[in-house]
Amino acid sequence: MMDTLTLSLRGLMRPPLRPGVSPETTLVLLHGYGSNELDLMGLAPYLDPRLRVVSVRAPLTMGMGSYAWFELSFHETGLTHDSGEAIAALRRVAGFLDELTEHLHSSPDRVILGGFSQGAALAAAVSLTEPEKVAATVALSGLLFPEAPGLEAAPERLTHPFFVAHGTLDPVVPVQEGRKLRDHLAALGVRHEYHEYPMAHQISDEVLGDLNVWLATRLGTAA
Repeated sequence: MMDTLTLSLRGLMRPPLRPGVSPETTLVLLHGYGSNELDLMGLAPYLDPRLRVVSVRAPLTMGMGSYAWFELSFHETGLTHDSGEAIAALRRVAGFLDELTEHLHSSPDRVILGGFSQGAALAAAVSLTEPEKVAATVALSGLLFPEAPGLEAAPERLTHPFFVAHGTLDPVVPVQEGRKLRDHLAALGVRHEYHEYPMAHQISDEVLGDLNVWLATRLGTAA
């Protein structure tokens, strides 16, 4: 069963499949460029059943069923974006997390923020700049925000763990971008688990398997 969620951002929410576990943990998912909230909600049946899953729709409408967190421009030399729009998206997601925890009568230490592609870049950026709003972060096939290093919290505040996964055959966000994110986390002293897979720009069964092991560790005290 899924519910519609309407706060400053819209989305879908599926309650835990294994009810009665307290305190409940919420996994907030941010989709990729040109997708929508239904995309990552499709992962919900394959994730730890103790999780409440919230899949959020990005605010920028690109077309029918197609949304983005901020506009991208495609060039022969790569992708570009407007830094002001990217930072505004970061702030918007951070504000949404505040609304969500209040709406759920929860707390940030029961929120895991995750995303895919553009959503992964945004999830990582929010977590590095507003670390007290989340308990852990999942970045799938993402990259490091160019703006993030100038906005990040002091290293002593960056205490929560990251799960980072990337495909070595990714033609959209090359694996080098995932490695840059990994190396940046290492330089900051952020706890992280990094995986590479022989896949393209996608989320494979192997990714879900490793992610669920990692999530089980995060949820262990609630089991």
